[in-house]
Amino acid sequence: MKKYAKIIIQSLSDKLDKFFTYSIPEEFLESVFVGSVVKVSFGKQNKLLFGFVFEILDEEDFTSDDKKYFNRIKDIKSVENKFYLSLESVELVKYIKEKYLCSYYEAISLFIPSKFLDGVSLRKKDYIFLDTNVEVPKKFKKEPYISIMKFVHENPNLYDKNDLSKLNNFSKSSISTLIKYGILKIKMEELSVGVCKDVYDYEKKCLNYEQKTVYNKIINGTEKVFLLHGVTGSGKTEVYLSIFEHFIERGGDCIILVPEISLTPQMIERVRSRFNNDVAVYHSKLTINERYTEWQKVMNGKVRVAIGTRSALFLPFKNLSCIVIDEEHEGSYKSESDPKYIVKDVAVKYSEIKPNIKVVLGSATPSIESYYKAKSGEYGLIEIKNRVNFRGFPSIEVVNMKDELKQGNKSIFSRALYTKIHERLSKGEQTILFLNKRGFSSFVSCRACGYVYKCKFCDITLTYHGSNRYLICHYCGYAEKNSETCVKCGSNYVKYFGIGTEKVEFIAKKVFPDARVLRMDFDTTRRKNSYDEIYDKIKNKEVDIIIGTQMIAKGFDFENVTLVGVLAADLSMNIPDFKAYERTFQLLNQVSGRAGRGRKSGEVCIQTYEPDSYVIRHSKNNDYESFYNEEIKLRKTLRYPPFTDILNILFQSKNMKFYDDIITLIYQRLKNKFGSMYQVLGPSACMISKINDYYRWQIIVKGDYDFDIYSEIKNIVYEIIGDIKMDYKVSFDVNPYSIF
Repeated sequence: MKKYAKIIIQSLSDKLDKFFTYSIPEEFLESVFVGSVVKVSFGKQNKLLFGFVFEILDEEDFTSDDKKYFNRIKDIKSVENKFYLSLESVELVKYIKEKYLCSYYEAISLFIPSKFLDGVSLRKKDYIFLDTNVEVPKKFKKEPYISIMKFVHENPNLYDKNDLSKLNNFSKSSISTLIKYGILKIKMEELSVGVCKDVYDYEKKCLNYEQKTVYNKIINGTEKVFLLHGVTGSGKTEVYLSIFEHFIERGGDCIILVPEISLTPQMIERVRSRFNNDVAVYHSKLTINERYTEWQKVMNGKVRVAIGTRSALFLPFKNLSCIVIDEEHEGSYKSESDPKYIVKDVAVKYSEIKPNIKVVLGSATPSIESYYKAKSGEYGLIEIKNRVNFRGFPSIEVVNMKDELKQGNKSIFSRALYTKIHERLSKGEQTILFLNKRGFSSFVSCRACGYVYKCKFCDITLTYHGSNRYLICHYCGYAEKNSETCVKCGSNYVKYFGIGTEKVEFIAKKVFPDARVLRMDFDTTRRKNSYDEIYDKIKNKEVDIIIGTQMIAKGFDFENVTLVGVLAADLSMNIPDFKAYERTFQLLNQVSGRAGRGRKSGEVCIQTYEPDSYVIRHSKNNDYESFYNEEIKLRKTLRYPPFTDILNILFQSKNMKFYDDIITLIYQRLKNKFGSMYQVLGPSACMISKINDYYRWQIIVKGDYDFDIYSEIKNIVYEIIGDIKMDYKVSFDVNPYSIF
C-alpha cells in the first residue's frame, strides 16, 4: 500500500508554515520515518528543498475529497542520512512552536541548524583575514573600512563575507572592495577536527555531607526536576560531575549548560579532567565547521557529555539522562531571537517527553519563578547552605557614596575600597572590580549648547570608547569618529559624562600604576580564544586587578581573588523593568561570591547611593530568603510572573503610519475580544523607541497562558496586517526577561 509523509518545508515564510503531503517512493519506505530529513521539489518551479517528516500516513488515512488530489502529490526525491530528528525532538519542536508562537522551521533550526543543512556536503569554507603586509590606500582610511579591517584583524579566519555582513551590519560591497584591493584575503579552511585538544589535570574532590545529601536526593528522588539552591562556593560543580558519573556508568548521556561563553574554559577544564575525551563543547564562538564537528560527535555517539551555552540543549544525544542548567537564573538562557524560548522550560518539557531525564537547575540566587515553583512543590527543592571545607563567606561592607561626596571624594573609588585594593596589591592577592557598563563614557554632550551625541539610527546616546576614540551605538553598531568640537555649535566645550569599564581601566592604571590591570567585557572578548587567554592569565596570577561587566560575576573560581569591589550597585536597580531588583540582587551576590573561594578570607565592598534599599540590605547579609519574601509580595501585588504570564507583542517599522493604521487597530481588536480575561496594555512606544532606523512599539497581554488563545492572538495580528506594503517586523515574546 502506498505511504505518504506530512512534511515541513525548509522555509521561514509564515505562509508556508504548514504541512505539505508527499508520497514515499517504494525504495524509501524503509528509510523514511517520523523525524527523517528528506529532499523534495517544491512549488511551480520545483525548487529542491529540505523537508522534515512529521507524520507517516496510509491511503485510508485520507478522506475521499483528499484522494481527488492524489495525482498532484509529488514524490520525495531523496533521503538525507546524516541528519534526522529523534521522536523526542519532534515533540519538542511542536511544543516550542505552540509555546513561543514561532514557525515549525524556526523550532527545527534549533535541533538541526540551517547552516549545517546548507553545507552538509561541504568540507571547506572561505574565511577572510587581513593582509598586514599590504599598504592601505588613503581612500580606505575612513569608515566603514576602518571598522571592517579592525574587526577582521581581531578575528582572522573566522568569518566569510556573509557572516561579516550579518554580524556587524558591514556593507558587503565595502568588504568586496577591500578584497578586490588585496587588503582582505580569503582562506579556504578545512573542517575542524574539534575544539577539545588539551589534557587537563583537575583533582577530583570527595563530596562532603551536604553535597552527598544533595547527590542522593537527585539520584534517588522521584522528582524529575530539582532546584539546587547552593550558596556561592558550596561546590555545586562537584555535585554535577558526580551525578554525571552515575548516569554515564549506566549508559546515559549528560549535558551541562553555562550562561556565558566566558565560563566554558573553566567548566571544560573540570569536566574533561573527569571524563577525558568523552566531552563535546558547543557554543557560538566556535566556527561553523567546529560546531558541525562537535554536533556530529554527539550524533555518532562518540561523546557522553556536552558543555555549552543554551544551544547545547538541542544536541542529538540518544540516551540523554541528565540536564544541568548552571546559574539557572541568568537572562542569557532566554533567547532574544525567534524562537524566543526559555531554556529551563524546554528542558522541563524534555523530561516530561522522555521520562528517564533528570533536570537540575543550579543557582546561589535562583530566579523568583523557579524558587516559587520549588517552594510550591512543582520542583524538588534541595539546598547547600555552607561553603566547602567550612570556608567563611566574605565580609561585606556597604559604602554610602553620598557621604563620600560630602567628604570631598569625587573619585570612582571610595576611601574604603582604595585602601582595600592597596592591601591586596601589597599581599600579591587579586581584586575584581565590577561595573555592569562597558565603554569609556556613557554619553558625550556639549556644555555650550546642550547637544547630546545620539545614534543616527536609534533613539539612544552613543557611548565613547577611548581605545579607538570612536562613539559607538551598543544596539545597532553604528560608529563615528569622536570630535573635540561640537558638531552643532562648533564650541570646544565637549564633555564626557558617565563611566564604563574602559574608563575604570584607565583610572585604575593611573591610581595604581604598578598593578597589572586586565579588562574583561564584550569589547575585549571578541577575538576567538580570548576567554581562554583571559582565564589563563587570571588563573596563573599574571593579573592583579580584573575589571569587568557581568561576565566576571558568574561562576569564576579563583582562589587568589580576595577582594571584590562593586563600583555602582545602583546601575541596574533603577531601570524601569519588573526584574530590575531581582537582577541587581543576583549580580551583587554572584560577584560577591567570587571573593574568598580559596584558603584566604575574602572581602566585598559595595558602593551605592541607596544603602537602605532592601536589595542592598539583603545582599549585604547574603540573605536570599528575605529578599525573595519581599520581592514575591511585590510581584503578587503587581500581577507579574510567577502569578501571571506576559505576552509582549513587539512591532517595528520605518514608517510611523504603521502605528496609526495598524497597531491601534490591533489593540482595539485584542482589547474587545480578550479584555475581560486578560489585561491588554498599550499600545505604547518601547523604552528604546528606535533601533537601527526602525521605530518600536509594543502591546502587552497579561494573564494565564493558554496555547489556543495565544495562537488566536497571533492570527488576529497577522490578519489585520494582511498584505500591507509597509516595511515592518512583528515578534511575539512569551514571558520576556525584560521589556524595553
